[in-house]
Amino acid sequence: MSELLFKVIIIGDATVGKTSFVKRYVNNHSGPGREYKPTVGVDFALKVIKYSDDTTIRLQLWDIAGQERFSSMTRVYYKGAAACVIMFDLTSQQTFNSTIKWKRDLDSKCTLPNGKTIPCILVGNKSDLSSTRPIEKEAIDKLCKENGFLGWTEMSVKEDVNVSETMEPPSFCPFIMGSWEGVEECTTEGMPKYNIKIGKCDGAVLIGDSANLTIGATQGKTGDDINYKAKSGYVLVINNYIFPKRPDGERHWSGEDVKGLKSLFDDFNFTTKIYDNLEQREIKGLLQDTSEKDFGRYDCFVCVILSHGSKDRIYGTDDISINIEAITSCFRRNECPSLEGKPKIFLIQACRGSQQDVLTIESDSEPIPRASSSLPADADFLICFASAPNHQSYRQPEIGSWFISAIVKVFKKYAEREHLMDMMLRVNDRVANYLGQMGQTSLKQIPCQVCMLRRKVFFNPTHNTP
Repeated sequence: MSELLFKVIIIGDATVGKTSFVKRYVNNHSGPGREYKPTVGVDFALKVIKYSDDTTIRLQLWDIAGQERFSSMTRVYYKGAAACVIMFDLTSQQTFNSTIKWKRDLDSKCTLPNGKTIPCILVGNKSDLSSTRPIEKEAIDKLCKENGFLGWTEMSVKEDVNVSETMEPPSFCPFIMGSWEGVEECTTEGMPKYNIKIGKCDGAVLIGDSANLTIGATQGKTGDDINYKAKSGYVLVINNYIFPKRPDGERHWSGEDVKGLKSLFDDFNFTTKIYDNLEQREIKGLLQDTSEKDFGRYDCFVCVILSHGSKDRIYGTDDISINIEAITSCFRRNECPSLEGKPKIFLIQACRGSQQDVLTIESDSEPIPRASSSLPADADFLICFASAPNHQSYRQPEIGSWFISAIVKVFKKYAEREHLMDMMLRVNDRVANYLGQMGQTSLKQIPCQVCMLRRKVFFNPTHNTP
């Protein structure tokens, strides 16, 4: 039995129904309805498909936020995608026009190893509102042909019309799968012919129309096992609060964050190590030493960094910065093999820029450097930022930072019954509802997550598989 894993990204403007589509397809319900809440950053889901008697496909669906403020993160979200679905609202000309922008953004940031674009289909939602649709089928045909889509289809998530048919054989999957025999010409109604060659390799999942492209079977547990084991964990906390070279000198109230985190992870029975006021070289040394540990007896790894920052960097107490990718890369499979297949969670309490989201009292910001970097795309990582790209994060007396305070409160209340990503959604909501004041300016904040997890993380042992 072969098991194949494909990352499929779902993109398009906000409100076109991406989240409802994923929920309908995976769980057979259309999601939030009137209680709609926009996706923050990215949500993910897993769909297991019996492709043939000897082949199972796991579709890892990445539901990517359509709001403009998350556009700077799309390169990270796209990385490693095997295929793409771009959605629009059949009753909205604007969302249809925007599909060109989304396709160009995708093609500029995510390509196959041979430089060609990844397979992409166009999907129009809300076909049940046919009486109000302004978009003619001829216009959709023309847009697909001119912009390199494999084809298009329409569906109604609300009425559950053509939802599963869009993603499963004989529609979408053949364009990814092709044939184990060699090159096979795949055709479906309403979609063009597309040749795909599939072979075997180790650790690669590559899709396309070149005879040199290959696809590899995944290793590990089956799609029926959707929980990580997380009964024990190792927590590394770096708390930088004294900055001698800065006029203010101190990140006030960071001690409240440390106190809350220590209490939280003690409740989980995790091992917690706390290091205060490290210079950049000391941070690098600590990370290197930690990555060389044997984590065999631990089920997960958590790294918390409390410091000043800017976009994708954090600062040592000597005001020399380190790239967040350099931090996370220490714990990739090759550098830290004892954490392979285990969740690696990074909580970054630091500003990511100097923009204020119009909230506290004090922020962790620094000017954004010109250099930019991308985050790692290795599996089993979750990087949680206190704020969206280019924005500040805030702290205040008695509670510490909004972000860490929200994590502690939410996790303590819901960890017995909810998994990590559901709790992070609650954290986002709690922080977004905080209100601070700086002079006459009201200040707000929204956290952001970059998720490469493959399964659900439950910290409560009763939820873990034996």
